[in-house]
Amino acid sequence: TPLKIAVIEAQTDAERSLAATGDRALALSRNTVQALRGLGVFDAVEHQAAPIRRIHISDRGHFGQARLDAADRGVEALGHVVVARGLEQSIAEAMGAEGAITPFQPARILSLKAGPESILVSLRSGDQDRVISARLVVAADGGNSTVRALLNIPQTVRDYQQTAVVTEVSTSKDHQGTAFERFTRSGPLALLPLGPKRCSVVWTLTAEDAAEVLREGESEFVDQLQDAFGQWLGTLTLARKPQGFPLK
Repeated sequence: TPLKIAVIEAQTDAERSLAATGDRALALSRNTVQALRGLGVFDAVEHQAAPIRRIHISDRGHFGQARLDAADRGVEALGHVVVARGLEQSIAEAMGAEGAITPFQPARILSLKAGPESILVSLRSGDQDRVISARLVVAADGGNSTVRALLNIPQTVRDYQQTAVVTEVSTSKDHQGTAFERFTRSGPLALLPLGPKRCSVVWTLTAEDAAEVLREGESEFVDQLQDAFGQWLGTLTLARKPQGFPLK
């Protein structure tokens, strides 16, 4: 397009590469992967991405199951799982090669002033202040958006009183490209394929239960996780320290 685009980013590349959120495993649908291929940013991470060839859904304590298979739908994979940090790096490199994009990094927005034809963005980049104007500003800065707050756009927040406990495990059985979702009394538990006998875990718990399991030692944590998930992948071994992300 003929558009000139400015990207205002608070973190440096080094800060982003060290951020804990970079450890998150992203489950990308097939359509998302195709879109990222079209943008030229998926090829660089494809060797790290684990294809989802099957999806296995179960309800703890109940007989019923649901299973989806990519082969039944005539596709190679239903999606892919990729670690966020790798995809972020690929996107950053693609942006750096795009002449129409001017990055301001690290930078933070000081104020916004909307007019009939454009919006003025006052920002601080390093130790310099500057003002840029644009016909459109996109607020892509998360749930606690500075852009939203500065423009007094109202927000409705629903606190689920739940925390997603995120970690990685090694498994004694090969997942064979299967993504598992298991419903439990405390909330859904997902194991996503990351590599041979390696899975990302997203375990949704009440805030109180999450705080308790995050305080426990490694063996106690794994015992509880194994009990909730079952023996679908054999013995689970913790491969990364668990982290909690409140859901709201």
